[in-house]
Amino acid sequence: MTILCEADMTTALRLASVLDGEVRTVPDLGAVRRVLAGDPGETIVVVGAGPALDDVLRFSFRLRTANPAVRVVLVRTADADLRRLAGQAGIRAIVAPGDDAALSGVCALLRRVSAETPGRHRAHGRIVTVTAATSGHGKTTFAANLAVVLSELSPRVCLVDLDVLTGDLTTALGLPAGRPRQQTAGLPAELARLVTPFRAGVDCVLAPARPGEEEPIPPHRTTELLAALAAVYDHVVVDTPAQLSSPVLSALDCAQAHVVLAGPERTALTGLRRVLGVLDLLGYPRASRAVVLNRCDTRTLPSPAEQDALVRHPIAARLPFTFDVPASINRRRPLAADRPEHPFSRAVRQFARSRLRTPARQR
Repeated sequence: MTILCEADMTTALRLASVLDGEVRTVPDLGAVRRVLAGDPGETIVVVGAGPALDDVLRFSFRLRTANPAVRVVLVRTADADLRRLAGQAGIRAIVAPGDDAALSGVCALLRRVSAETPGRHRAHGRIVTVTAATSGHGKTTFAANLAVVLSELSPRVCLVDLDVLTGDLTTALGLPAGRPRQQTAGLPAELARLVTPFRAGVDCVLAPARPGEEEPIPPHRTTELLAALAAVYDHVVVDTPAQLSSPVLSALDCAQAHVVLAGPERTALTGLRRVLGVLDLLGYPRASRAVVLNRCDTRTLPSPAEQDALVRHPIAARLPFTFDVPASINRRRPLAADRPEHPFSRAVRQFARSRLRTPARQR
C-alpha cells in the first residue's frame, strides 16, 4: 500500500488515480505517523504540497532512522536548495506537481526495489561521492581502490561511473564494453540491466564506452537510481567528473559521505580550497566531508603543516606516491586487489575504516 499525504481531496483523488495498487490517503504527517506505527511494513509515502517543507524534512530525517525501509517521495517544485535539503533528509525522489507519469514511474520503481530485494526492511547502504577540483589527480583510481577495500568491510559494494563523457572505469578495470556478459544475481530487474560484475563483492555501473551509447543513469534519474542501488548494496561509491554538473550535485545531495581528492602541489591545494569554498556555499555539511591528498612525497612537496595552511580544512588521508599505482593501472587491476598489503592499499584501507564505517543492516 502507498500512503498519500494530501489534505486537498481533489488533488488527492487525482494523485491516487495515477498510483498503482492500494492507496491510503491521509490529511497530514501526524496521520502518516499513526499509519506507519500500525503497519510498519508500508514502503512508500507520497507527500503533497500541503505540509510545510520544514516539517516534511524533519519527518523524513527521523523516518530514515526509525524505519529506513520506507521511501518518501515529495511532490513539489524543486530547485537546487530543495534537492540538497531533500537528499540530506533522506527523501528518495522529488516530482514536479502535475507530472503524473513521473510520479507513477518513481513509485513503481521504488515498489519493485522493495519487493524484489531480499531483506525488505534492511537499512539503506552508504553512498560515497568522490569528486575533485580538476581531473588528473587519480580520482578514478582512488575510487576503484576504495571500492575494493570497502568490499573487505561489507558484503556488497557498487562502483558507479557518472562521467559520461570521459569516464574510463571500463578501461581501468578491464571490463567488457557494452552490455554485461553476465548478470548479477539477486538484483531487481531495473538495476540488473545496468550492473556489470567486477570481482567478488564489487559490481559496477559503467559510463558509455562509445559516443552515442545510451547512458545507464540519465541525468534526471541520478538521485532515483543511486537511492535504488543504496537499497541493495552496503556501499555505493560514485566516481564523478570534476565539473559540478546537475548529476554531480544530485550525487552530492544524496550521499552520506563526500570525498574530495587533490594532489599535494601548491596549485592543486589552492584549487582544492576553492572547491571546498563552493561546497560550503552550497550548504553541504563539513561533517560529511573528507579531504584526501594523493601522490604525497614529503621529499619534494609542501610539508603537512604547509598543506594544512593552504587548504584550511582537516586532511583525512595522505596517500603515498608510488610507481606501483600507474603500473597497476596499466595492468587494469586496482592495486588494493592484487597487493592488499602495499602501503598505498593500506592507506586507502585505513581511510575507509576510519571515515566510512560499514552501515548497519537488518538482515
